[in-house]
Amino acid sequence: MDVSPAPPWAELPDAVLLGIVRRIPCAFDRAHVGEICRSWRRTLLQIPPPRPLPGILLLTPHGPTLSFVVAGDAWCTHPVFVPEAFRRARYFGSYDDSWLFLAVGQDNGHALFNLTDSQEEELPNWGTFQLHDRELEAEILLVAATLSSSPNVHGSVAGGILTADLPPANSMEHIAFWRTGSDVMSKTIRTSGVGLLEDVAYHDEAFHFLTLDDIIVVCRASMAEPWSPGKIVVVDEVNVSIELGNIAPRDELGYRDLRIVASYLVESRNDLLMVEKLAPNLLSPASAFRVFQMIKERLHDGQVHYSWEELTTKLDGRMLFVGQGCSRSYEAANYPGLDAGVYFLDDRSTRHDPKIPFQEARARRYLCSDNGKWSGTPPQIKLCVPDPGPSNHSPPVWLFP
Repeated sequence: MDVSPAPPWAELPDAVLLGIVRRIPCAFDRAHVGEICRSWRRTLLQIPPPRPLPGILLLTPHGPTLSFVVAGDAWCTHPVFVPEAFRRARYFGSYDDSWLFLAVGQDNGHALFNLTDSQEEELPNWGTFQLHDRELEAEILLVAATLSSSPNVHGSVAGGILTADLPPANSMEHIAFWRTGSDVMSKTIRTSGVGLLEDVAYHDEAFHFLTLDDIIVVCRASMAEPWSPGKIVVVDEVNVSIELGNIAPRDELGYRDLRIVASYLVESRNDLLMVEKLAPNLLSPASAFRVFQMIKERLHDGQVHYSWEELTTKLDGRMLFVGQGCSRSYEAANYPGLDAGVYFLDDRSTRHDPKIPFQEARARRYLCSDNGKWSGTPPQIKLCVPDPGPSNHSPPVWLFP
């Protein structure tokens, strides 16, 4: 019996194969690479390539799609399966290994859903709040959230930003914590006196909450003792005021003709970055970005001084994918053909009108067209993904394979 000779590509040296895969940042296309032949699949298991880049999940009228940057300004788009029950949900964040934060009922039905294996975890819909000398239960709206570790890791804690209608004022913002896999809110903190909350990130074993006043609220939250299942202990809560030094003149709204319409926290190379999105007004498409690195300096008297230092427009080779509660940093050197820069999503609607989840479906209009990247010398905005038009259900969200 004749045995067909192996095709010539089956004997490619490992270095050549890895060089090919590094030029395929799309998770969908990478899955097909391993199906070409057994030798390729074996090599990719033994020498894993750089992780695939995030994709943009859009709930279009023709069905859900995932779009990935592939080279230069080119993007590829794939149809993706999302259960029917989640196609009308509001997506408000994501986490590694294909986890998505969503609200099935827009303003309720909060959940974690894994797009790869269809795991589901309920999230809190109610919270208990301390008002003066009494406790009050109220429905909550989760705005942004992140995790201390994968939901499948024991002891994983979730931290997020929520609003709740509490007397005497409506839509009071709180920081909240709960055990992953629990639908019970374990701890809420009222953020009075520090300005509106902009973003949350997990960095240096602590949750960091960024405010419009350039204050970072640092909370080290962990599981309580084993005999108190589901309880969260906040070890400390520190408000860190950070100075902006050696940058262009800035007022409380922004810089000259551009105002700051969104700010994000990103962990990169063990440092914490702040990314500012600039536009003429809240509903205008993005015009530019500024990126700062947090500098920590211990003074002679033992006090710690914090400041923001602006990075150059080349970002020292970083690719920053920004989104509320779900920003990530990648090294452009690991993805030949791709540029360092800021990759961003359209989050104008939720920041301009925080009440949009409470509107009737016919009236809801989540803008979905301002997705792209800011890169080059001088840096420019280049949009990506065909404009699907406004959505009645959700703004775009990153998916991290």
